[in-house]
Amino acid sequence: MEIVNERPPIYDRAAETFVLTGNELFAYGDKIYNPGGINIPEWLIDHEKVHAKQHEKFGGPEAWWDRYLIDPEFRYHEELEAHQVEYRSFCLYNRDRNKRVRYLMLVARRLASPMYGSIVSLLEAKRRIKQ
Repeated sequence: MEIVNERPPIYDRAAETFVLTGNELFAYGDKIYNPGGINIPEWLIDHEKVHAKQHEKFGGPEAWWDRYLIDPEFRYHEELEAHQVEYRSFCLYNRDRNKRVRYLMLVARRLASPMYGSIVSLLEAKRRIKQ
């Protein structure tokens, strides 16, 4: 996937739905948009690749984002798959058990957050990410 340091086509709509910090990444088609120009580790690229594949299955990025921005349940399920891949990828690059535990907590907090609808508890998010 090509990484571009620009805002994605859906940035303004995303800003209406979420509180954006400027460090978010956005998959849109075959590009990862990185408006903050942050360093992107391989495991986050893998996360965004999952979303790119989801776009294809759903009929394209515009249709996917239309649903993603209005449907917390859909958003959660799409993010669960991407978070699972992200965590597995992180573990491939990091053999240290303590780092893995800390990263799992970070990813689970994100998945259990209001951004993704607060659909699961932190404990349940950890369990599902490890599946």
